[in-house]
Amino acid sequence: LVETMGDGLSEIDEHQVTTYANDTLCRMWGRSREEIIGKKVTAFLDARNRQILDRQLALRRQGGSDSYEITWIRQDGSMLATIMTPTPYFDQNGTFKGSFAVITDISRHAAEKRCLEEARMMLEKRVIQRTKELEEKTRTLEEVNTALRVLLKKREEDQGVLEQRMVTNIQELIRPYLERIRTRGLSREQTAYLEMI
Repeated sequence: LVETMGDGLSEIDEHQVTTYANDTLCRMWGRSREEIIGKKVTAFLDARNRQILDRQLALRRQGGSDSYEITWIRQDGSMLATIMTPTPYFDQNGTFKGSFAVITDISRHAAEKRCLEEARMMLEKRVIQRTKELEEKTRTLEEVNTALRVLLKKREEDQGVLEQRMVTNIQELIRPYLERIRTRGLSREQTAYLEMI
């Protein structure tokens, strides 16, 4: 069962030396059993993940068995993201003697998570960029609206001046002639037309 299970299985002793690795773990790490057994498990980790393992092993010595994520270095140098599910074991005196761990490959999940995070960051950048563009367009429209309001006010003022000039021209240039015509002998029909004018 251990040799055919889909997850890796390893055993380390109290000195972090690997004492067992199933076939699945060997395939996951791209290493033979001979390359794994008898070696300190830290040999397959970078500095950051060694710190994770050290913290977790301290918890194992106290009986802790919570799962945690850790990334291994494969034989080809690529990284393998995993979830470790450890089980510590002790001798009859309660002395820590090592632990077993089921190692589950989550590299595809980790890659998908990275892709989602990258997509989220890209969308956030696009939202920020689009927001800036909309703010700029809003400012431009506000400036255009202000300019249009000024032009409309000027047009109303100009129209008022034009109407005043027209009234003045009628009063000064046309009305005197109308008054002269009125004083002449006009027929009733002509007088009616004059009143209309």
